[in-house]
Amino acid sequence: PGKKPDIPLFSEKYGKSMAVICAVDLIKGIGKCVGADVINVSGATGNFDTDYAGKGRAAIEAFKKGTELVYVHVEARHLLSDRQQGRCLLARCYQFRLRRQQQTKNLQ
Repeated sequence: PGKKPDIPLFSEKYGKSMAVICAVDLIKGIGKCVGADVINVSGATGNFDTDYAGKGRAAIEAFKKGTELVYVHVEARHLLSDRQQGRCLLARCYQFRLRRQQQTKNLQ
């Protein structure tokens, strides 16, 4: 078993509240070590098929509840790069961009 490192709490060091949204256990653990609220999102897989919109909604909800900093970790880019699936990475980025443009148009 590991030992919790002696890391100051984020709130004590910076005077701000923090939350972490992530499907990766390592990042969740780091968040816990610094005293961040760890928000689990249904559909967040830690892969390229993760629920990006769900992560975004969870971040907005955390801000509405008063959290001052929300770290949203997206692992897909890292995984696809490691697997040398550059075309898939580019396709996902393009799909994400198109979806974002459509959402922006819907807000206008």
